Parts: sequence; C-alpha cells; structure tokens
Amino acid sequence: MEIKLGEKIKELRNRDGRTQENLADALGVTNQAVSRWEKNGSYPDMELIPSIANYFGITIDELFGYRNDRENKIDAIIKKIDAFHIKGDSSDGWIDECLAILREGLAEFPQNERLLITLADTLSEAGWRRHSEWTYYDDEGFIQHSHDIHKSNEYWQESIKICEYLAENAADVATVTKAIHILVLLYRNIGENEQAVACAQKMPELKNCRELLLSSASDGKEHTFTSSLVSFVKYKTIFSENIAKTLPNDWPFWYNPDYSKTEKEIKADPRWKEWVDKTQS
Repeated sequence: MEIKLGEKIKELRNRDGRTQENLADALGVTNQAVSRWEKNGSYPDMELIPSIANYFGITIDELFGYRNDRENKIDAIIKKIDAFHIKGDSSDGWIDECLAILREGLAEFPQNERLLITLADTLSEAGWRRHSEWTYYDDEGFIQHSHDIHKSNEYWQESIKICEYLAENAADVATVTKAIHILVLLYRNIGENEQAVACAQKMPELKNCRELLLSSASDGKEHTFTSSLVSFVKYKTIFSENIAKTLPNDWPFWYNPDYSKTEKEIKADPRWKEWVDKTQS
C-alpha cells in the first residue's frame, strides 16, 4: 500500500480550515517543513506522528490511510459469514469453514470487536448444531435444561469467554448488547442462572427499550419491532388495541405451559380488561 502522508495532512488541514502556519505553530516546526510534507518532499519525524494525529482528532492508522483498508477487509470477512445464512441452516456443514474464516481474520486483526462478536455468535449457533439443546419438562410443564451436558459444549464455553470479555471491554454499545444477549441464553443453558440474571439486569427495562421509543418518536407510523417478545408484531403502535386482543394467540411457540391455559389465566385476571380498555381509549 502506497503511503501518501503529505496528501493526507493537506486533506485534513483543508477539512478543518487550518493553514500551514496553524499546523506548524501547533507542532513547533516551520511553515516550510509543513509545506515539504504536503508536497511529499519529506516526512515528519516519527515522534511528531502522534501529535499530528491528535491535532486532527484521528488515529495514527487513519493518518496513514490504514483505517479504510482495514475496515473494508473486516467487512468482507463478515459478508462471507453472512453469506452462509447460518441462522436458517439447520445443518452443521458450515461450522468448520465459518470458524476458520473468522479465526484467520482475527489473526490479522487481533481483538477486533466486530470479528469477535461475530465469532461468539457463530460459536453459539455451532453449539446448537453440533450438540443440540438437551431439555426436559418438570412436573409443572416448564422447560428444564440439562446443565451438565451443556457445560461440556466446547462451542458454548468459548462463546461465553468471548462475550464476557466484550460485555466488559467493548467500546461499541451494539456489541455489548449482543454479547449480553448471547450470555443470558448460554448462562441459562449451563445453569449459571444468577449470572444470567445479572447480565439481563444490565439491559434497559421494557419501558425504555428501542421498540417503545421508536413508537413514541414516530407518532404512530408503522414499525416492525425487533425484540423477541414483539418481533412478530407489525401494528402501528405497540399499544394498539389489536395487540391487546391477539396477544394470547400471538405469543411465541416456545411458551410453557400450554397456551390455552395461559390465555385463560390472563383473561381471568381483572387487570387484563383494564389494560385492554386503556389501550383502546
């Protein structure tokens, strides 16, 4: 890759409306030195590089033009993984190739958050495909997880370690959120319920979640909600009377106990009618 440091410095200086003299004064060099840099007649001394990057509010990588190249490569790696459509593929034929692609990417870009969360998510999915989820039902009809079997799931164990790191250290909020989501499910599966609860408590409460805020922000315009509780809802607002009428029937298929019993219990509660009336008023 050809380094055009002088051109980059000139581009950034013009972007910020700074003169060569401004930059020279900030760095303690002469105007002529800055002029030579921009004409690619010479390069700044190495000890000045951090100061130049800081002056323009960018990283050293960005100053040397590496950022776009790096991000493009990372984008390409993630697109390769997306092309496997692993969420909808019930087989396990994609696992080894996907993991190899991601590990190779992380060898080139160590600790990259985007690659790490993609690896964690892929490992989580791989654990379901290679080892399945071992569950049974208790006397009340609720799902119980075979924790000892799940703890031996090497894919889930690695995914947990990555997500624990990202939940504590990732700079990107979306990465932290996704790491916590994965952790809650995997902690539950291996019987670490207290840790699952602790993770869940780090997330916003329902009344402050994205779906409700989008509904408020749009003044009733239609949205497709993304949270697992209401992802099947496509009404104009989450407080629509339609949801109040159809909630027992729309509830996702993995509920326990049987939905017909749950529906009767919900509708028998006097608060149900009160809530329906409020949503229709």
